[in-house]
Amino acid sequence: MRLLLPLILLAACSETLPEPSAVLLDPEATDLGVLFPTQGGESKVVVADIRGRASAPILQSIEVSGAGAEWVTVRPIVPVPTPLSDPIPVELEARIPEQGAESGAYTVDLLIRGVDGEEPFELSGRLTFDVGLCDQDADTYRRPECGGNDCDDEDPTVNPDSPETCNGVDDDCNGLVDDADDGDGDGANICLDCNDLDPLIRPGAPERCNGLDDNCDGELGPRETDSDNDGFFICSGDCNDRDNRVFPGALERCNGIDDDCDGLTDDREDQDGDSFSVCEDCNDRDRAIYPGAPERCNGLDDDCDGELPASEADADGDGVAVCDLDCDDSDAGVFPGAMEACNGLDDDCDEDIDEAGACPCDRVVDDGDVYLFCTSGRDWPTAQRRCAGWNYHLLTIDDSAEDEFAFAEIRDLDASRRWWMGYNDRRREGVWEWEDGTPSGYENWGGGEPNDTGAGEDCGQLNRYTDGGWNDEPCANSLPFVCELD
Repeated sequence: MRLLLPLILLAACSETLPEPSAVLLDPEATDLGVLFPTQGGESKVVVADIRGRASAPILQSIEVSGAGAEWVTVRPIVPVPTPLSDPIPVELEARIPEQGAESGAYTVDLLIRGVDGEEPFELSGRLTFDVGLCDQDADTYRRPECGGNDCDDEDPTVNPDSPETCNGVDDDCNGLVDDADDGDGDGANICLDCNDLDPLIRPGAPERCNGLDDNCDGELGPRETDSDNDGFFICSGDCNDRDNRVFPGALERCNGIDDDCDGLTDDREDQDGDSFSVCEDCNDRDRAIYPGAPERCNGLDDDCDGELPASEADADGDGVAVCDLDCDDSDAGVFPGAMEACNGLDDDCDEDIDEAGACPCDRVVDDGDVYLFCTSGRDWPTAQRRCAGWNYHLLTIDDSAEDEFAFAEIRDLDASRRWWMGYNDRRREGVWEWEDGTPSGYENWGGGEPNDTGAGEDCGQLNRYTDGGWNDEPCANSLPFVCELD
């Protein structure tokens, strides 16, 4: 590739040389300027003019040397030595190759030798030029000096086919800066429009309640905030932008707050139709439960006062409340309908104790007390333990009426045998007391009794005498016994 620089330098000789005259033009420096490896041109300059005379001087050689000499051609190209008969201009032509040239400054030295008659002569000079690249940024676009239209050959992002960006630079080399497209057709191009995909967003547009910067001023409207990230702005009805549980349509809670932003507090629905909303009603699924309702025997807080009446308690967890006729709310085995056991308790709450054959002995009730007449023989300590195991004690006779009752029952059951009662002097001889350690206020010993004869008679018994008198008996004897629950 050649670049033609039509630079013909004027003569700058300091003296007139005799014939044959040889004139070197600007012998100090002939500057071709910047040469680019372009196609279809030459950079040519006349550097000397050698004239002949009658004696026909001879041009012996023309030499160039130095950096860049490989790109310089000397004209004329003639065989040397060459006789001169006419003026011969000496030209240098620089041709920079398309590939392989490196940019920078180059200097070429020129030396012309000849003989005039017998006198040799010599001319010297210097040629300088700079090599410039046509596509220095390697973006495939040439700079104007090379016939191209790359307006910035040092930036590969700037060329005629680059998209215009908002950077204060003519990216597409059309002579305009930041003339980007208007993608949404709202009259503001992408360099001015903060959202060029939405025609409603542009500089000067009215602000809408959408959480977007509609007018491109870098700020949201004062009521477009959603500080609690609940998806609702103040301008869209969020009445508390500090609580993400409060917004239009939120579930109204019973908390003294307008959760759904409808201007009402705790305005929940009345689901059971008892005229009390869920925030007032402690059970909004049962219309019989509401503030002030009458209490029923159901284990529920019917009147919503936060408490159950004592009668609705089920302290023993047997599923029956006091108001459901649980006669002992401290014992889970005692409730209406429970199986009656021999334990001295009214297990089934029918106000009768150990009935219906619950005990293995004959049961008799007299004057509010329950008696068990056990015909199986036991020694006195064993009989005591048997009674205790049923929550009874051995018979204690408080007065003559009770004495007569017990004696009559014994006579009916087994008149031939003696029966144990709870009277004894086991702890201290001669000091008689009942099983629980209390002395008797009533005694009915038979004649001469107690007499502590034989092996030691420390336990009292009935039916020794036909008149009902009591007798002392060795405690190890096996006799029927009477248990009492009073």
